[in-house]
Formats: sequence, C-alpha cells, structure tokens
Amino acid sequence: MEVSTGSSTDHYAATGKPAGNVLVNNYSGIEAYANMTFHRDAIVKVENDLFNETGFFSINPETFEVFTFDFISGNKTTFSSDPNAVLLSKSLALKYFNSTDVVGEQIILYKANHTVKGVFEDWPENSHLDVKALLNSEVGPKSSGYEPQDWFDLEHYNYVLLDQGSSEKDLEEKLEQLSNDQSKPMLEGSGISAELQAQSLNGLYFEPGLIDDLAKGNLT
Repeated sequence: MEVSTGSSTDHYAATGKPAGNVLVNNYSGIEAYANMTFHRDAIVKVENDLFNETGFFSINPETFEVFTFDFISGNKTTFSSDPNAVLLSKSLALKYFNSTDVVGEQIILYKANHTVKGVFEDWPENSHLDVKALLNSEVGPKSSGYEPQDWFDLEHYNYVLLDQGSSEKDLEEKLEQLSNDQSKPMLEGSGISAELQAQSLNGLYFEPGLIDDLAKGNLT
C-alpha cells in the first residue's frame, strides 16, 4: 500500500485485511488469495517454558491453495475446522517437544490454548516468508461489511494467485479500480491518499525493503 500525505509518501509491504477477499470475490482473473496476518512478538508457553517467537501467521483457508505446505503429520482439514488449532514447522515442533509426532499437544499463545493439528516441513532458508507456525484467521467481512479501519489496519500480507490468462498488468488495473472504489471515498478531504499496488513474488526477495517488510536476500 502506498500512502501519501502531500509532503511525504510511504510504501508498506502490508495492506489492510479486506484486500485479497474483496479482490477474489468482486474481480475476475483471480483464482485464490492468501491473507497472512503477522504476529510481531508471539509469546508462547509450552508447559513451564516461555518462548519469544517470530514467524507466526494467522491465515485464511485459501492460503493452502496459494502456497505449498508439505505435511509430516496431521493435515490442513482438521486445522481449518478448529479456530484454536495451530500448525508447527518441523524445527519448531522439535524445539518444543523434541518430536514431530505432536498432533494433539498444546501450546499457550496470548493466554489461549491452541491444539497442534499438524507439522509441516521447514521452508527453504531463501524463501520470501519465514513461516514457523500457522493459526486460523477469519478475514471475511462481518454481516455489516468491513469497517473503514479494516482497510488501514496494516498488519496483513495479501497474496493473490492469478488465473492462467491474467497478467500483472491486469492485476494493477484491478487494484487501481479497487483503490478508487474503497480507499478514495474514505479519505476524501483528508489530504491523504492510499493506493494498492502489486509486486511479483519471484522478485520480492531482492527488491528494496518496504515498511513492515520481511527480511531480504543479498543480491551480491
């Protein structure tokens, strides 16, 4: 999201919660979307031990259609059907329980119990995302629709999987229309403008970092 206040312009890697959901439900050419809400400092309790973790994301079920997770144990079906479920990476399961056979084990996050529903293989070190644990997230609108602040709650990474015949240029046009339809009316008269923009996933690892971005690789 590009946010301009007249005198300055900031570029955020994160977007508001509704972006992917509204795109996939109102515009053609988009097959699926992943909404990954990042947790800045996840304090995890396992029995009597406390851990300060990164790489924890709350996701929508369609995330599994956009990104690949290779399960060692458990599965995405039992995870998606339980709002208090958690999936752990192999390295995190070994760290907490010294085993990957941990389906049914409990961890405490934000003072709430979460049941381990599966363990997935660690992603490669040079991945754009460093995913260590997955939680369930509800990203669809309430019965009354999205609130204005939902569009500017910049704690979400939104990814879209385009149909075979769609291009990045097509997506840019849809994002421009979406910005005109949603953020522009909300910000009218405020002196602030906000636009959604697209970046191709295969280039992100070496592109300049944005605000709230993930760690980057070194091209040299």
